[in-house]
Amino acid sequence: MPQLVHQMWRVRNALQHVLLVLPVSMFAAAAFLAWLYLSHGPPAQRVHVRWAPTVSISERAQSEREHGLVDGVALEKRTWQYFLRKRSRTEIQQLLSDRRVEDTFHINRAALRVELDSEDLSPRMRALLNRIDSVN
Repeated sequence: MPQLVHQMWRVRNALQHVLLVLPVSMFAAAAFLAWLYLSHGPPAQRVHVRWAPTVSISERAQSEREHGLVDGVALEKRTWQYFLRKRSRTEIQQLLSDRRVEDTFHINRAALRVELDSEDLSPRMRALLNRIDSVN
């Protein structure tokens, strides 16, 4: 009988260990994926927008607000670099069809998503980040 009690305690302790380690591991994995997504994924990728020649400064500012283009940096006279905060397919389609936008770079027009170009990302990691972004 004492041996049976001892075995039951061992099983109970092992189960408690698993029940503690499993959620902690899942939390750590989720935190890593969140960090990876925010630091290397589409939120961290800058996109380029070339504005139509007739777009005024006030029209450009209005379009930036409408499309979630933030932290703009002028690259050339009409080409600006931004972080794109509104990244749903519908919102990207609206950006691409805006008459004020002449051209874009780092936006996949067929897939309607931000294209990652970081050289330090493996193809698998790039695919994972794109998959995470498509869920959002």
